[in-house]
Amino acid sequence: MLVGVDSPIGEAMNENSDFGGFWIRVGAYCIDTAVLIVPLMLVSFLFREQAPDGDDLEVAITNLVDSLLNLLLGWAYYATLHASAWQATLGKKATGLKVVGADGGRISLGRATARYFAMLLSALPLGIGFLMVGWTQQKQGLHDKIARTWVIRTTP
Repeated sequence: MLVGVDSPIGEAMNENSDFGGFWIRVGAYCIDTAVLIVPLMLVSFLFREQAPDGDDLEVAITNLVDSLLNLLLGWAYYATLHASAWQATLGKKATGLKVVGADGGRISLGRATARYFAMLLSALPLGIGFLMVGWTQQKQGLHDKIARTWVIRTTP
């Protein structure tokens, strides 16, 4: 069930929360990208060094496995930190944001996992699911609506 502005939960979040808007979330994402780039590159380098050189099929399999490793590393970073006591990645923490559930509290690892993989849907097409943060009343992207999460400011 998606929570909308007209629902009791949505209204409660409107009254009690200062939502993280589009540009501050872009800033948090840039910080997270900077944090993740070295581990992602290291994992890719180490994996590709061990992968056999071969025909097109082996190269395609190597690329697929490398992409899956990067997806899993991203999932481990985003989901575990969003479900942690911080309720935020390093980028969100640095920009004074946190991810909350409908009750304003911490989300489960399952919900954080759903939110992470729903980010893939937010990217299609043309990132419109992310751009929704700029025009929805509660500053939710498609991935937030799917996972029933909100990004709120923790500092004034």
